[in-house]
Parts: sequence; C-alpha cells; structure tokens
Amino acid sequence: MIMVSKLYSSLIIKERDKLVISYAELAESRAEKVGRPGNQWKEIEAHYDIRTHCNRYIKEVKKAVQPAVKEFEMKKAAFQWQRASTAKTGSINVDQLHSYKYNEDICARVTQMADAKNHGMMLLIDYSGSMYNVIANVIQQTMHLVSFCKAVNIPFTVYAFTSGMESVVRNNVMETDGLALVELINSDLKKKDYEEAMYNLALRPFSDGLIEHENKHKSYRFNYKEYISKFEDFGSTPLNQALIVSTDLIKKFKARHKIEKFNFVTI
Repeated sequence: MIMVSKLYSSLIIKERDKLVISYAELAESRAEKVGRPGNQWKEIEAHYDIRTHCNRYIKEVKKAVQPAVKEFEMKKAAFQWQRASTAKTGSINVDQLHSYKYNEDICARVTQMADAKNHGMMLLIDYSGSMYNVIANVIQQTMHLVSFCKAVNIPFTVYAFTSGMESVVRNNVMETDGLALVELINSDLKKKDYEEAMYNLALRPFSDGLIEHENKHKSYRFNYKEYISKFEDFGSTPLNQALIVSTDLIKKFKARHKIEKFNFVTI
C-alpha cells in the first residue's frame, strides 16, 4: 500500500502542471466550445434571457450573505480592540496643556490596533457523475461562500476535480486516473472575469431549474453540455490524486496571500 502511494504521489507531482487547469485556460476552452459550428448556446441564452436571470440571482446571493458579513466584521473589530495598545507619541496634547501645573501627562496618545489574522479559503468540488443530482445545490452553496469571502476581502480559490484528462499509467497502475483540477473562480480575477466566472457558476443551478425565470418554461432545463468546456464534464472521482496536487496549490496560495488562518473545504 505504501509503495502504491509513493508511485501515485511521485508521478502525479511530475504531471502536476498538466493536471491543473487555470481559469484563463477554462475560459478559453468554454469560448472555443460555444463558438463551434452547430453549438446552440448563444441562441438558448438569448431566447430565455438567461444572463439577466442569473445576474439577478447573483445579486440575491450577495444580499443573503450580508448578515454573515456584518457578524464577521464585528468579531474582527472585537479581536482588534481586545488586543489594542495605547502609547504616548512624544507630542504635546494641546487639549491638556492647561493642566500642565498639576498633570505631568500632557502628551498625546495613540492607540495601536492589533492586526487581525489573514484568512484564506480553498474549495475543492467533486465533479464526478455521482454528484449529478446534487451539483446544482452544491454550486449554490459555493456561490454563497465565494460572495462572503469577496465581501470581507478573504482570498479564495475554487477548484473542481473530475477525470477530464488523459490518464497516465505506469506498472499497470492508473496513476492520475484522468485527473483534471479545474479552477472555477478565484479572488484575484479582474472584475469582468470575476463576474463572468460567477455567471458560469450560476448556470449550473439555472439549468437544473433551481433559479426562477418568468417565462412559461419556468421548469425548463437545458443541456449543460452546450456551454461547459471539455475539462468540467462529469467523470470519475480522482479524490486522492486531487488531494496530492492540492497540497502544492495550498502552499503557493498561502505564501502568495500571506495566509495565517486557512480553511480547506472539500465538497
């Protein structure tokens, strides 16, 4: 068992850069898919006004996380005040100058607020076939977590793992199991890219009928394969491989954002 684990980890580490699909690569792949002759996504999107409905839902999500945002900010402020320190500045406080004859403490003071801990979050979402019936709900929860992190300036990144790549096999052992670790969204994206990434996340619950729309086809479900890339279709569950690759991604993520308190969530 240990030997197999070593074989897995050693080969997966070598193939790591090939297994991780950045958001830029994902967006390019999606655009290529939609632009193919015969792809009807643009017509479907326009006919059902999907972007308008999804953007409305995204605004509802932002509103829904506001109570959590307020509570987080309150706890953050309490943490800072509990650890605040007060010190003299060496400058005279003119408001106390009149009391110099009986008060030696006429220097101005400054309060140093304690630095709050730098938080960070990484989400790993299972895009295996067994998630088909619940993936829309999972994406909705992901959108709430992402919106919360964005509102309170917590660095985050979201990956989906599935088997969308060619498997690497050695010694009759399927080492990578076709792992594709696909970056769906992250906090470093520019505004336009972030909004597009959120829209693409919302398409999953919309295609499953979980986001209401006003036309007569309220329960209409379209084929999600019209708009997804080749990297994000349902496959098997290469969880072990995904976790091995994630260890390196976590190290880089924490170093880049100087994270002190890190949360890693697998759904």
